[in-house]
Amino acid sequence: MYQFDPKSEFYHVGIFYYSDNPNNQFPGILHYSPDTGCSLNVMQGIELDADILFSHDIRDKTVHGFVENIGKVTLLNCFQNGGSTRIGEVSYVSRVLFPLLTVFGRHCDINDKVFTGISFHFPEMDSFCRFDADSYFINNEKPVMDCTIKNDMRIYIQQGVKEQIDLNYTFPEVLTKKIQEYINKETSGLFLTKAFYCINLLGKRETLSEYIKWKNKIAHMFSIFSLQPIHCDFLYIKEGDKSFLMIEKGDGLFESKRFLMPQLPITIHNIKNDFSAIFEKWDTLPREFVSLLIDRLYNNAKAGNQQYCMMIAAIASWQVTNGLNKNYNSRYEAILEENLEFVDSINSEIVKGFGEIFETEKTLCEVGRALGKIRDYFLHIDSIPKTSKKYDEYMSILSNENKIMNLCELLYIFMIKITYSYLGISLSDDQKENLSRMRIAWKTLSL
Repeated sequence: MYQFDPKSEFYHVGIFYYSDNPNNQFPGILHYSPDTGCSLNVMQGIELDADILFSHDIRDKTVHGFVENIGKVTLLNCFQNGGSTRIGEVSYVSRVLFPLLTVFGRHCDINDKVFTGISFHFPEMDSFCRFDADSYFINNEKPVMDCTIKNDMRIYIQQGVKEQIDLNYTFPEVLTKKIQEYINKETSGLFLTKAFYCINLLGKRETLSEYIKWKNKIAHMFSIFSLQPIHCDFLYIKEGDKSFLMIEKGDGLFESKRFLMPQLPITIHNIKNDFSAIFEKWDTLPREFVSLLIDRLYNNAKAGNQQYCMMIAAIASWQVTNGLNKNYNSRYEAILEENLEFVDSINSEIVKGFGEIFETEKTLCEVGRALGKIRDYFLHIDSIPKTSKKYDEYMSILSNENKIMNLCELLYIFMIKITYSYLGISLSDDQKENLSRMRIAWKTLSL
């Protein structure tokens, strides 16, 4: 099996063809970069029907190939980006194709209904499951979480192998032969490893695209748990007892910061006993609400007036749909009163943050009304009389970039908090402190 290192670049030559035209083969170089994923550099003489191979309409193409040191590969949903055409004594066309997904060891199509599972690992998973993810410990193959979710699919998290040390070979030679034999017998099959926890999803025969959708849904949920964008560094599709390596289009895989378990707001201990119920609830979250949370993590959506308006609209929609008081006219006041009335570390931090932004002590009801008015002032500024009693107060916030940024950070943490609550996840006092620390250190900024 090909040994893949997600942090190491590679180049391999091979012969390729489009899956719908297997008789028209062409040479190419398969390139992998940790930043961009896989790409295929191909070249073809114009006299050899290159106009068919390299038309300008290369979209969603599937390419099959045979590559040195690897064997069969499939490049799915290819799009063209780059290349050149030369006309002269030697005429040729070159193109660079980028697949959204590359499968190693098998030729397949995105809609082949033959796959039975998917396994994946992302760096944040190790700290999520283990207190000190960088230390060695005795490997335990028992899953740390194992349950069934919808469609009778089994999902479990299990420790893999990373930087393995066989315990049979870690004892000094000064021990007597009898003691060595006894120790080797007792430690047979045991080895030391570092944390490398994989999520495994097993189900009925399905298409590759369907399992990728499940993987993305689970990864997005774990991104909300770790407050980091999740990008897989190891990804395998299963077909019965066979597993095939896959590489997704790169997305700056190794740029995100990894938090340690003591810094995370949620760990494996919060979800392992109730994951089925949590995942079912995750599936019912309002799409626009989840999109805002995910967009902030994956696309680094910047805080500003527009972002504020989208967040406050999503919060209001949440209250009308899921709140106890569904009165539309008091939606902003109600969601704060229902979720911040109980005094704890995270609620106190949020309330304190509102006070620092408004520079005056307000009740939760008054803060709620102010949040709605700030949105109204931004969207309907032309119709707001400048002589209005609150005009100067609200405009001083709208025109202050730091205040709007801090307000967005505060609302984001509030949205995360009510998401955890909706999913039925309880936080310890330390985890509430961790969540409150995730907002920007805005006291260093001039307000």
